[in-house]
Parts: sequence; structure tokens; C-alpha cells
Amino acid sequence: MDAGQAAGLGVVQRYQALEDSGCALHLEAARSSQHWIAVADRSPNFGFTSACWWIRFNLDNSGRQPAQVTVDLGTPLQDFVDWHVLDRSDGRLLTSVRSGDRRDFNFRYQQSLTLALPLAMAAGQQLAVYARLATFDGFQEPLALAVRSSDAFSLAKSRELLLTGMYFGCLLAFCIYSIFLFISTKENIHITYAAFLLLLSLTTFIYYGASTGLLHSINADFNNALLPFFFSLCMFFFFIFARTYLKIPDLPPNILIETYNVIITLLLLISPLAFLLGYAIAYAANATLVLCNILILLLLTIRLCWKKNMNAIFLFIAFFPLGTSLSLKLLSLDNFITVQHLIENNFYLAESTIFSVVALSFSIAHSMKIMRLAMEKARSRELESTIALQDNELKLLHLSRVTLAGELSGAIAHELSQPLTSILSNAQAAEFMIRNRHFNESAQLAITRDIIDQAKLAATVIAKIRKLLYPGKRSTDRIRVNDVLASARLFLQHDLTLKNIRLTEYGDHALHVSGDLVQIQQVMINLLANAIEAVKDLPDERKCVYLSVRAYLGKYALFTISDTGVGLPPDQHDRIFDAFFTTKEGGMGLGLNICKKIIVAHYGEIWARSSYPFGSIIEFTLPTDE
Repeated sequence: MDAGQAAGLGVVQRYQALEDSGCALHLEAARSSQHWIAVADRSPNFGFTSACWWIRFNLDNSGRQPAQVTVDLGTPLQDFVDWHVLDRSDGRLLTSVRSGDRRDFNFRYQQSLTLALPLAMAAGQQLAVYARLATFDGFQEPLALAVRSSDAFSLAKSRELLLTGMYFGCLLAFCIYSIFLFISTKENIHITYAAFLLLLSLTTFIYYGASTGLLHSINADFNNALLPFFFSLCMFFFFIFARTYLKIPDLPPNILIETYNVIITLLLLISPLAFLLGYAIAYAANATLVLCNILILLLLTIRLCWKKNMNAIFLFIAFFPLGTSLSLKLLSLDNFITVQHLIENNFYLAESTIFSVVALSFSIAHSMKIMRLAMEKARSRELESTIALQDNELKLLHLSRVTLAGELSGAIAHELSQPLTSILSNAQAAEFMIRNRHFNESAQLAITRDIIDQAKLAATVIAKIRKLLYPGKRSTDRIRVNDVLASARLFLQHDLTLKNIRLTEYGDHALHVSGDLVQIQQVMINLLANAIEAVKDLPDERKCVYLSVRAYLGKYALFTISDTGVGLPPDQHDRIFDAFFTTKEGGMGLGLNICKKIIVAHYGEIWARSSYPFGSIIEFTLPTDE
């Protein structure tokens, strides 16, 4: 290479390489060795090897002015590198510099660029540059060996420093953004993505050598082991994120998905290997597992893209550049293939990462927008369903009341017949007196008052029936228990008298409960009507229905309705409250189910049990309002 011509500088692709299998050769022995191999058109890439390697190339300055150049190894991860510069005209050793990633940071040649060698060349000077590369644990990083003018080298490093700052700023910004999304949405995918970005930042931070002086300046082994450790965890969280983002657990299970999940687990388990077995073994294991899972993820993503899965399309677009460059980089590390572009442009991997992170972050935001709209629609549908359900429940309660009114039509007719008969009789008496001109002021006034009283009584009966049948909304009032019982007696007295059934009441009727009067009346009438139905065909001495009310647990009123009928089997004590379950021929199976809904809506409970020696007992509680 010619330092006197700017066009002649750049990546070194013509050099000689010498393998030192025992790592025992000194400079003089290496110079005189007959086993040098000429290499052209590719950068040094020795991969996994325990041997030391020598590299030499010629560097001339054909110009008439001195030249300031820098020989750059092109990687921050070379374990040991010994530079030897000789004058080709007389074979004299001009300088020897020992450096490398495994040497103590405080004793390196340059603290900021430890693997670069600055040279000042006189006009017409001809040099031979030797580099002895040694590995600590059997792995040689691919080298983008280059010679540049010192100004061009400084400019390139400044540009790289600027891009590195932008890179870390971008990663950390999206990391913080993902954390805020997790806090606001509680979706685990965001904290997984944030962990991936944080570990990606740490991996890159260590890869580019920044950790060497900041973490542990005199323990390079620890620093180097951090790289595969963080890389393994980084890829673990990325594959977890991809699995969640693509909803892979919802897909039909197959061998690819099972293998994908196993590799994810292995990546987590082998992450400490770098501290236990060494950098090279950990990197080899990581590279193999990551390459396998990238291939599986690619196949799954393509399959989902074919099905027009938008998340899969976003993931494919976002991570195809990164996945491709990372795969080629890992294959280069294994020395399976050599991608000259990636070796020469080591920062390309970071640039593709930036594109992937930005693209995927926007896709996550898009997915969140779609999810939010879907959730809003779902909440709207849920609200509509709730309103419809409440409306249906009101209609069902109304239907139950109408049905109950039909069953009590005889009692209603009886209650109305008495005042109507009295009104008719009084009206006929008044008509007779008027026709026969028997004017008796006191008698006529008594007849008029009786008509008014009987009309009020009929109006009261009709009002109670209307309240029972009116399909209104539930209200909460302070209700006297005695009012509930009086209303029930009004509707049921005719049936009790007609069927010769004794209704016995006892307990504290002065209690007050909290609830809807009409609905509680409906429950009471329904339960008493069932008890009457249960004993109507029994001998007169067994036609008994009992009703009691008492305080219960300090804050409830306990209502107990019992009869002396045939009773219920124990296995039906809970089932009788199920919708459409009935023990009556021709029954709808809705009465007790609606009673339970009303009691539960009033924050009470209802249950059934057997009465000894025969009959059934139904009890329910309501909150008191004392």
C-alpha cells in the first residue's frame, strides 16, 4: 500500500498470513519462515482456532512529503495483537507495540483506540508491518484491517462516534417509550420489548469496546464474557417479543413452534456459559441457537404474511435487514462464510438495527391504535349488550308479574266484587228512593258516603294490581315489612278462604327493609302462591302455610315461608331456582328464578330446605333499614 497516494489507502486485502500452531514463533523466526501464504481480495477471518496467526504487508510512502497514517485492526475484540514495524531497506526494527482486548486497559498503547497503530512515515520510506494475533479462548474476530491517513481515520472515528451516540439515543428513547406504554396499558409485550432494547444497547456498548475502560479496567476476562452473556439475553427477549407480537401461542402447534420455544429456553439457560466455559464456547452456542431460531421465525413470519397477517408483515419489513445482516455476521464469526461488506462496514449491523427498531416501534404504535379501537368497539358492544340484557330482565320481570296476575285472577275478581257489589246495591237503593220520592237526607248521605268508600276501596285494589304489573325500573325505598305482608294477604286472601288454607304469621312485622316495594311484593306473593299450591289438595288438617319475619345477623331481615306439602328432594333444593326448571305440570319454570334475581339484586340471598316431618321451607334475606 502507498501512503503517498490517498487512493492507495483503505482496507488491506493483499497480505501474507502465517499460522503459528504452537504460538512459539518470535519475530525473527516468523520473518524467515517459508510457510507464509499470500492472500488477496479478502480480509483476515480465522474464526475458531487455538493457533496464533501472523499477518504482514508492505507500506510505502512514494510521496515527497512525510505521511501520517494509522493502521487499524478494524475490531475492538482482538484478544492480543503485537505490532512490529520494520524498515524494509535495512531490515531494522523501528517499533514494537503490544495491545489487545485481553491486556490490562491501563497499560495499552492507546486508551481510546487500543487496536490502532499510528505511524509517521518519512518521504520515500518503505515499511513492513507485522501483526501477531493471539487468542485467549480459541476465537479470532474477523478483521477489517485497514490503513488510512490519520486525518481520514480521525474523521471516520468521529463519524462512528456520532452514529454511536445517535444509535444509543434512539434505542434508549424507544426503551423508555415502551416502558411508558407498559405502565399505561399493562401489556407485557411492551416491557418485553423494552428489555430487548436495553440489552441490545448493553450488547452494542460492550461490543464496540466502550465497556473495557468503564466496567473493569484490570479484568478483561470479565468484560469479554459480558458480551455473549448480554447477547444471549438480548436474543431471548427478542424471540419472546416476536412470539407475543405474532401471537404464536394461538397458532396450531407444530414441530417448528415447539423447536422455537425450546431454543428460547436454551438461550436463557446458556447465558451464564460465558463466565463458566469461556467466551468462544458461549459465542458458538449462542450463534448456533440464534441462527436456528432466526430461520424458524422467518418461516413462521412468511407463512403468516401469506395469510395477510399485518403484524407478520410489519415484523418481516422491520427485521429483515437486521435478521439478514445478523445471520451473515454470525456465519462470518463461525468462518462458515465471509461477507466482505459486513467485515469492512462493521457499523452496518448497528445501522440496520436502528432501522428495525424504528420501523417496529411504529408498527407497535399502529397495532396499539388498532387494539385501542377494537377495545372501544368491544366496550361499546358490551355496553349495548348490558343495556339489552337489563331491558330483557325488566321484560321478564313484567312477564312474570302478568303471569302471576293471571294465576291470581280469582283473588283479584273477589277483591273487586265486594266493593263493586256494595256500590251497585247503594246505587239501586238511591234510585229506588228517587223514583218513589222518598227523600231522606241522612239516608241519602249515608248511601253516597258508602258509594265513595267502596269506590276508593276498588281504586286501591286496582292501584295495587297496576303497580304489580307496571314494568318500571327498580327503586330503593325504606319499606315496612307489614306493608309487604298486607299486600300479599290482599291478593291471596280469596284463595286461602276458597281452599280452606290456614296462613299463620309470626315474627317482627315492624321491621323495615331497603328495596323496591313492588318487586319484594312479587317475591312474597310468588312464594306464598307456591306454598298454597303445595297444600291445596291435602286434608284440611294439613292445609297450613307459615310465614315468619325476624332480624338476622344484625343487618338483615329473614323471611321464612314453609308449608306442610310433599316437600322437595334434596337434589332439587338448588335446581328449583334455575330458569325453566319446574315441578308443576304446565309451569314455566320462571317464578323462582326471577325471585332469586330480585333477591340477589337487593343484596340478599335465597335458599330452600326440607321441613320436618314433611313440607318445604324457602327463606330469603333482605338488608334492613332501621
